[in-house]
Amino acid sequence: MEAHGLDAFDPATGRNTSYGTDAIAYRFIGTDYPGNTESVGHDDLVSSGEPGVRLTTMSNAEVGYTAFGSRWTVTVSSTLRTDLLQVFQLHGEKVRDVYGVRRSSHRSTTSPTKSRGSMARPAERLEGLILDGGWRVISAVPRSVDGTGGNFSSCYVVHSDRGQKAFLKAVDFQWAMQQDDPMRALQYLTEAFNFERDILCACRDKRLDRVVHPLADGSVVPPGGSSFDVVHYIIFDLADGDIRAHAAYTDQFEVAWALRCLHHVATGLEQLHDNGMAHQDLKPSNVLVFNESTSKLTDLGRAALKGRTPPHHNYPVAGDRSYAPPELLYGYIDPDWNPRRCGCDAYHLGSMAVYFFTGQCMTALLTGHLHPDHHFQNWRADYREVLPYVRDAFDLAVDDFAQCVPEDLRDELTLAVQQLCDPDPGQRGHPRARASRGNPFSLNRYVSLFNRLAEQQEFRLRHRQP
Repeated sequence: MEAHGLDAFDPATGRNTSYGTDAIAYRFIGTDYPGNTESVGHDDLVSSGEPGVRLTTMSNAEVGYTAFGSRWTVTVSSTLRTDLLQVFQLHGEKVRDVYGVRRSSHRSTTSPTKSRGSMARPAERLEGLILDGGWRVISAVPRSVDGTGGNFSSCYVVHSDRGQKAFLKAVDFQWAMQQDDPMRALQYLTEAFNFERDILCACRDKRLDRVVHPLADGSVVPPGGSSFDVVHYIIFDLADGDIRAHAAYTDQFEVAWALRCLHHVATGLEQLHDNGMAHQDLKPSNVLVFNESTSKLTDLGRAALKGRTPPHHNYPVAGDRSYAPPELLYGYIDPDWNPRRCGCDAYHLGSMAVYFFTGQCMTALLTGHLHPDHHFQNWRADYREVLPYVRDAFDLAVDDFAQCVPEDLRDELTLAVQQLCDPDPGQRGHPRARASRGNPFSLNRYVSLFNRLAEQQEFRLRHRQP
């Protein structure tokens, strides 16, 4: 397989950038191991435009490679197939498109072109169909240029026979059929879909009102398809969008809105925790906005549920690595459920506050202050040994955040972020929660904090002079 270029989205700036083959870090993820961890079969190959290559092994698996000179082509073993799920630029920018990626045993001299499938997947052929319950599939939802995740799903707007508009998420198994072990891959996709559907239904049945609930689910075979083309789907309420479309960082109205959103997010996470669940993949794209003022958690595909072992259970990082707590990036995995699962959610909540006021997540700010020798991609010793350096970088990141927060909110929000995002999981969260006999990562005090601050800002907004 040869990669000749890529487009990358930088979450720090919100811009897309095209790159050639120099100064790029390629992360290849071999997907012939769907029952194992996400990191199986991937290595980082880093080029600085020189013939030399620095190879950093990120897992216990090996990938064969050859690098050719300064205009470099990477050829990997056939077990990697064409399932290039993630590619990162050297500074961690999320790749949107990969050019000229193909199975090959020789160097290509062709110009970069976007690889295209010759035929639409079954999940991409649902427009116009009428589903069980009278739902009509109206139109496909284009994939956001800065979205993440959703490698196997397609999305649509649907209408009920009563005129209700909704959102449909569809999954097919074509990817599984292309694997060397299609039955194992099929099992992985089936278990993943069933887990997400079951946990969403559990949230609905328990009436967790800050989590998006499914309206219906089912399966369908597109016209002309066979039994191998079955598409499974889940239908949800149609949101206005995710919080990225609503976030701003300056005027008073948006500060009040951001604080109310943080209150809703904290409430949603606390509801999950109280019912033996954890989200594990909280980020701006996974918070949906309804009627301009109500925010709800979505995308529980990487969630944790006590008593269940989903396919991603043993992933070192269950969700998006770009937002992951530092201990997970360094490979420190606490065997206890609360620090591993709820501690991750606490960090993500603090990171969400950072995002609202800086436009970046805490992980991006923190890693930006790390010396290269202490970066998680280079560090090979125990996390406890690097923790003092991570804490120094964290303190600088908190200072960056504090400078972006209005003065009347600065002290309380800065303290909340310090507590929620502490790089030491044993020190993360509210001190009183850690001292209690319950969940040391209880978020109820932050629910109250964000509610109080939101009410103050909303009061000022209602009474400010025109």
